[in-house]
Order: sequence, then C-alpha cells, then structure tokens
Amino acid sequence: MGGLSEYCVTTGSDVSRLPDNLPYEESAILGCAVFTAYGAVKNSAELRGGQSVAIVGTGGVGGAVLQFAKSFGAAPIIAVDISNEKLEQAKALGADIGINPLETNAVDKIIELTNGGVDVSFEVLGNVQTF
Repeated sequence: MGGLSEYCVTTGSDVSRLPDNLPYEESAILGCAVFTAYGAVKNSAELRGGQSVAIVGTGGVGGAVLQFAKSFGAAPIIAVDISNEKLEQAKALGADIGINPLETNAVDKIIELTNGGVDVSFEVLGNVQTF
C-alpha cells in the first residue's frame, strides 16, 4: 500500500505506467474502486452468471461492482441507494432495479422481487446500518 505516499517500496509486478493521456488524479479510481470491486466480485463472492445480486451503495466502488456483476452475467442486479440520481446512474450502468430505502423497505422489496432474497449481496459503504 502506498496511498498518499510520496514513495512506496513494492515489487515490479505491482506497478504499471499510466499512459501519458491519463491524468493521475482521475486515474486514482482505477487502483481503488475498480480493483476493489473486481476482487469482491471475482474472488470474494465468486460470482457466476445467472446469480442475482444486490449492491448497497452505488458510488465509485458500487458502480464498479455493478459493472463487473453485469459483465459476469448476474441477473437481476438490484441497486440500493438513498440518492435517486445515483440510482438512475446505476440503471444506466446496467442495474435492472433501483431501490431507495428512504422510500421503501429495501430488504422486504428485495425479498419480494427475488422470491426469497438474492444469491449475492455487496455492501460497499462500510456503514453499520447497511450491513
């Protein structure tokens, strides 16, 4: 880990050069949100095509989880967020359903929509209430 460091000691296989046309600040999300999401979907959840998914929180990591879930063939993909704007963005990224827990009971709605619950859920906020 070298986050917020001026220097970091690491192996050469853990380093890659950004193309000159990619700004450092905007590319930082690749090393954080994108790889975190990929690891969660591929390694932790071992997600397979046809499995149903709920993603609680649709910001940087949640949006990346959603895109990986879609590419792995998950269905349906349910996005849960308190921001209707983020839910619309999630649908644009491939979510099948958006649920705002301020407007409806998310757990009850997910159980209803999936006949008992999803195969895999991701909580990407790190919030005790959403666990």
